[in-house]
Amino acid sequence: MMKSVTAIATLSLISRSLSELNFGEYVTLVSLGGVFLALTNIGAESLIPKIISKKDSGSEFYLLKLTATFLFCMIFLIICFTYYRNISWQYILIFSISFFCYFYSYSEYVANQKRLISLFSKISISIQSISLLLKGLYVYYGGDNIVFWLCIFSVEYLLTGLISYLLLKEPVTFKGIDKSKLQLMMKDVSFILLSSATIAAYMRIDTLMISYYLGSDAAGKYFAGSRLSEGVYFIGISVANIFYSQTLRDNIAEKKTVSRDIKKYILFLFVLGVAGTSFINLFSNMAINFLYGKEFSVSAKILSIHSISIAFVFIGGYLSRLYIGCGYAKKNFRRTFFSLIINVALVYYMIPHFGISGAAYAMVISQIFSSFIMFIIDKEFMSRLAKGKI
Repeated sequence: MMKSVTAIATLSLISRSLSELNFGEYVTLVSLGGVFLALTNIGAESLIPKIISKKDSGSEFYLLKLTATFLFCMIFLIICFTYYRNISWQYILIFSISFFCYFYSYSEYVANQKRLISLFSKISISIQSISLLLKGLYVYYGGDNIVFWLCIFSVEYLLTGLISYLLLKEPVTFKGIDKSKLQLMMKDVSFILLSSATIAAYMRIDTLMISYYLGSDAAGKYFAGSRLSEGVYFIGISVANIFYSQTLRDNIAEKKTVSRDIKKYILFLFVLGVAGTSFINLFSNMAINFLYGKEFSVSAKILSIHSISIAFVFIGGYLSRLYIGCGYAKKNFRRTFFSLIINVALVYYMIPHFGISGAAYAMVISQIFSSFIMFIIDKEFMSRLAKGKI
């Protein structure tokens, strides 16, 4: 919850701090960089619970994560320097530091699996509260430099991950790497990465295409609304992580209630999502005016449109983890890639005809398809869930 509040409040402060040009540059860097930052996680949400449950050293995971950090940082830099030459090279290099600050981001999943999520939450809330205070003071005293916002973006990740790593006492080691395990994990990770790439891409492709067709100002206003909806998504995804870890523990313990519990978790996520949609539609205009001002009034419509898919995104967050846990990493890639194609096609058609509202509807359709329909039509997966065989 605090992560969502901080993300929303931060964007509000940034919109008041920076010029439209710098705000557009920040949005572009975060949108593009966020895609590759997500990839450096290499499916930690699914791999870490298994590593902790089996009491493995995890050396193969850490090696792959370090490699991914360097690889995706380089890809990010190449794309920026090739296609976004209008953005200052200093800003691009400063943002690239966040890739290395993000290394310990997997600590959340370690804490969750060790049933120490309360410890991680306290660390995260403390750092984000202090960070939010500093941001507020910076804006209050007239701060208007994009460098500050890029630096604090990285520092938050570094402190949260590093402090959690030190307190959780789950050492990072590169000793005793098993080549057969590494090859097997690389195979799984390759499909997880491809799936993550497509998910991250279609979560940001709309903003980047709006920037291309309609300009950075329109992209900024779209991002303001979509970012609020993503803040709500964080809540459901966090709950989904907890449910997945519990399902995994129950499955290892061979409990007979696994199938029934899966249904209960899905129902809970659906009800939670519907409640979120109702809440957003009641307060979207008020929230946008309060956070960004009347000049961002169009963002309220984007927020309301995006809220339609909240329940499906919540359920999809849980089902996608079960899907990978069942060994369907390759099928998961096909699912997400097909959803990306649908989203790109819809966005390409709807932006020129309906503007940023068209992009929002395109996102909703693709999310419902990816997060719900594609799982439901997989009879083999549904059969395994019905039998409680994860």
